[in-house]
Amino acid sequence: MRKEVSIDSSHLNHTVSSIFVILLFIFLSCFSCFFPDITPHIPLLTERVGLRWRDLAGRLGFSTDDIDGIVSGVRYHDDQSYCTAMLEQWQQRGEGEGILKLQLMEAALSDMGLEDIVHVIHERLDRLVAGLEALVKTQEFITDNMDKDTIVRFTEMRGRSVKQASSSELLMHELVDCIKTPEDYDYLLQLLEESGQHYLLKEIKTFEPTSHKEPKVVPLKRRPHHRATVDADESTAKETSTVIIATPSTTMAQSVSSNSAQIVSSKQKVKLMFVGQTGSGKTSLCLTMIGGKAHTEDESDRTIGVDIRSYIDQTHGVEYKIYDFGGHDVYHYTHRFFLTHLGLYLLCIDLPGYTSGEFQERVGKWMTSISSHVTKPSLIVVGTKSDEGDVMEKIALLEKDIKSAETAVRQALEKEISRCQETLDSREQGLGLRGKDDHFVGLSREEVLDKQTSLQKLLEGRPGNLIDVHILPVSSKRNEGIDVLRAKMAEIVQERIGVSNSRQLPQSWSDFDNLIKQVTSESYLDLTECKQRGNDVGMDNTDVLNALEYLHVTGEILFYRHIQGMEDKVFQDPSIILKLFKQLFRHDMAQHLQKEENLMPTDRQQFLEEGVVSEEFVDAVLPEEAESFQLLLPLMKHFGLCFNRTVTMMANLPIANEDEIAAHWSDTVQEGTKEVKLIMKSLDVNSGHPVGLGESLACRMVLMSEEGRRLVKRNAVINRMGMMDVMYRRLNNEKEKRTQQVRTSDKVVDEIYLRADNKEAWRGMKELVKKIKPCLEEYQARLSEDSVTVTGEKKLESIPLEALHKHTGEDLDKIFLGEWAESAGSQVYPVLTK
Repeated sequence: MRKEVSIDSSHLNHTVSSIFVILLFIFLSCFSCFFPDITPHIPLLTERVGLRWRDLAGRLGFSTDDIDGIVSGVRYHDDQSYCTAMLEQWQQRGEGEGILKLQLMEAALSDMGLEDIVHVIHERLDRLVAGLEALVKTQEFITDNMDKDTIVRFTEMRGRSVKQASSSELLMHELVDCIKTPEDYDYLLQLLEESGQHYLLKEIKTFEPTSHKEPKVVPLKRRPHHRATVDADESTAKETSTVIIATPSTTMAQSVSSNSAQIVSSKQKVKLMFVGQTGSGKTSLCLTMIGGKAHTEDESDRTIGVDIRSYIDQTHGVEYKIYDFGGHDVYHYTHRFFLTHLGLYLLCIDLPGYTSGEFQERVGKWMTSISSHVTKPSLIVVGTKSDEGDVMEKIALLEKDIKSAETAVRQALEKEISRCQETLDSREQGLGLRGKDDHFVGLSREEVLDKQTSLQKLLEGRPGNLIDVHILPVSSKRNEGIDVLRAKMAEIVQERIGVSNSRQLPQSWSDFDNLIKQVTSESYLDLTECKQRGNDVGMDNTDVLNALEYLHVTGEILFYRHIQGMEDKVFQDPSIILKLFKQLFRHDMAQHLQKEENLMPTDRQQFLEEGVVSEEFVDAVLPEEAESFQLLLPLMKHFGLCFNRTVTMMANLPIANEDEIAAHWSDTVQEGTKEVKLIMKSLDVNSGHPVGLGESLACRMVLMSEEGRRLVKRNAVINRMGMMDVMYRRLNNEKEKRTQQVRTSDKVVDEIYLRADNKEAWRGMKELVKKIKPCLEEYQARLSEDSVTVTGEKKLESIPLEALHKHTGEDLDKIFLGEWAESAGSQVYPVLTK
């Protein structure tokens, strides 16, 4: 039988396009040293590859150690940050450059079944080529007629300055060199239109090749069954459909298998979290939404810990895994276990009961807690109990307070960013570092730039809808406003969390999910066993890890791979943790324990007053959860919920008063001893640190030594570690009163002190900071202003925490005495004091 040779027209078109790109770049070489690479495509790749970045990294030549190094080396622990860091590293590697680099990337993406990303890259290149071709053909007209101020504005927005360019040709050189992406080209046209240079805009667009304007359809290759699913057409959609993978601004790309591949549910899976103060109507709203009819919970029937429910919105095609959080303070410590970047948050606020004076309790702390864990969270503010009188004034007041609070946070961040820039400008001009005028003494120029970038990311990661917030009023009692809320939820799922119907979850992932959930006889599965089950359905180990992380962030399972002692455990049923927490964290704990007939009064009193969980307590109160309790101890210790071999619950410890602290920590520092202090302040002017941070820090301080403990309270720990004395304390100070507002807020400041021999103090503080680092990493988006200071003679008040590990103890002493100078090339920037 004669075989027919078919030619993929899309690849032929792309080959022709690539040849044109090469010729165009050669033609442009007289203007620019422009070479295409993957840098302009990194945001796109980060968005589309998402959870599968490890798979891509392996195909690009990264080893397991390389990947682990990427995970440990980034500040923000999410797949977007990991993927971005990996791609930036790969771009610097020597395996090819220019178009060859793009071809290597396209080959890796195609092998993964992500041809739609390749298609988008092709389209972007086509658009870029069209724009560059138009500029080349109109270059003489541009250089003769374009307003120089427009070119200066365009190039400066892209990090270049052309004010000193001596000729129109050099201006054109810089202009073309700045156009790396289609967005750059579009922005140039926008500037021309805004500046009234319509004649130039018209001339350039006249020369855009029309052949590049029509998008090409790239037929997708057939992939092995274990990599993908198939598209369901309208005729089969009623019986079979596709799984949609939902990621925050990131998506799993479409892949195609043989026609015999089976297809799974089309519902988008989203983790939906109800948060808010106790009594705000979360559970009533949840049950009204699920049941489709009015429902109100009894006031006495409060949620214990967290309840998990499932809800399918058939109208909008979304499957929600609902986490209904209890609102009492005691439950706040456990919320951190379940906050993930892939989720939708409903912040419920009791409209009739709201006052500005209670903003922090009802709104502020929830916004702080969510935004400290999640970058750019998807958040809807819901006003409950709208049936109780005229609530329009309350809605207006609440919207005003939220906008005011969010504006203040953004202004605080912008102020810090401006401080970074002022420091950079001052050093660039050789003005030196003038004590208090330089807030970043001890950091090099590159480190200040890194801090500025980090602050900018925090600013960009704020919830986008709080500046112009619109409260959605609902009434569970009358089943009013629920449909509007559902539609808004679905809209956010589609725009920010969800994906289009063309992007599918691999069939093997669904099979794997079903396999591990069939295991009900064991509390957890070992990671090795999970990998084997994944191999059984055609997955490699990287796919298994990707699938586990996806199932974790969608709320289907619990998998804490980054926590020591938990890295090999996969909890296929999240309720194992919830059942345990419902026994250990209750707002009615005293009454609850009274019902436990087998619990001795001494054990009951010891738990309620000192937080001690004795073996007798476990036997009496946790008979069914005893195994889970031992299993989850590493997790609870990591989050600062408990410490000791005889477990002590941090949340149950009493608060220390000033006299108790003073009895164990003198204000006088002995001769020959140095006291170094770490001050941890929040930039959030409306709130303190996120819930749980203080307890985590206190727990870490307790665990440093069992023999040296002198004071162990919830807000203060004094311990002795070798020859060093350490103290953690939490202060509520800086009472802030706001004009035109009733509310006040106690700014919380966490302080850690260390006293040691003069020669050992700096080394000891460095070691101490390393020990508390895991606590800080849990709050990856925390708005912090952390600094270090020292007792004794000094001319400088404090230095940034980041500077601590950059210098020797001797240099740190010099910095505080004003005797240190930072070298930068041939320049030296002395620290000047007023």
